[in-house]
Amino acid sequence: MSCTKRYMGYKVGSVGFFPVLNQSTAEVRICTGSWDEPENRLSVCRVVSDTADTVQVELLSQIKHVHDVMDLHCPSPDCVVSASGSGSVYLYSYVGNSLQCSGEFKSSECAVNKVYSVIPDVVSCGEDGSINVSRLERGGLDKYCGKRDTCAVNGLNVNRNLEVVTANAAGQLKLWDTRASGNGPERTLSVAGGTTVGLLCVDRHSYQQHSLATGSVDGRLCFWDLRKEGTPVVLLEGNSSPIWDLRFNPNQPEFLYSCSGNGAVWQWNVSNGDWLATELERRLDIVPILSPSAGTETMSVNSLDILGDIALCGSDDESIYIFTGIV
Repeated sequence: MSCTKRYMGYKVGSVGFFPVLNQSTAEVRICTGSWDEPENRLSVCRVVSDTADTVQVELLSQIKHVHDVMDLHCPSPDCVVSASGSGSVYLYSYVGNSLQCSGEFKSSECAVNKVYSVIPDVVSCGEDGSINVSRLERGGLDKYCGKRDTCAVNGLNVNRNLEVVTANAAGQLKLWDTRASGNGPERTLSVAGGTTVGLLCVDRHSYQQHSLATGSVDGRLCFWDLRKEGTPVVLLEGNSSPIWDLRFNPNQPEFLYSCSGNGAVWQWNVSNGDWLATELERRLDIVPILSPSAGTETMSVNSLDILGDIALCGSDDESIYIFTGIV
């Protein structure tokens, strides 16, 4: 495994890979978004192999973004959706190496924390507990479904059938049916012990749709089995710093990656691939692939994404980190 650091000139709050439709011919492109800057930006870059151990990152396009980029997702090679601290979801087209804003949807009165698109639908969730589904129509976004949680929604996972799972500030995992009437959840699961420690992120196992992982404010990693009611099946202690984002490797989900507020990025690996096993800790191997530098100010790593054997992270140190050969 090797790591390439690329200075971006702004605090990187969100990152994502564009999908690669043809592994043999397509270039690897990424999108990054800034936060907590006087003028925030979305950037598209190309990742080019330099040597066997490093890559080069070339800026292709950049555009101003209204308020903080709280989250972003690239559902197709020519499209980006972003969540804004202003309460809006923005739609961008990427054509001819140029980003252009092509639509806006006012999703929340507060910040939109997460956004995800399964074309033509876009799901977003906000600081005010709103969960909205809009559709790409006539070049814009039209809302057709709205739900409401009782507190801030921090994490979002959406599958191809538009089954929505959210993680909230009260330590709850909730399942939502976007086809049902009413604005409440279908199911609610909570961290054991009645804790109110907030959940920050959620991801779903690529092969076992009933298996989910969440990261919490206190650095714990929780694994949930949707076939069962109640609490997480497994709770693991992390490094006591907030886990801002996590991802199963889509192709090899026995590997999971997390990034934290103390600047650490960890690779978690369970030897038998079963994250729901009661004796998980005995089969678990944890490898820090990025660690805070001793004697320096801690800078949070806020976001990560996985594409094949490449991991991408964005940090408050105004840089992105690209790890190649991760599996």
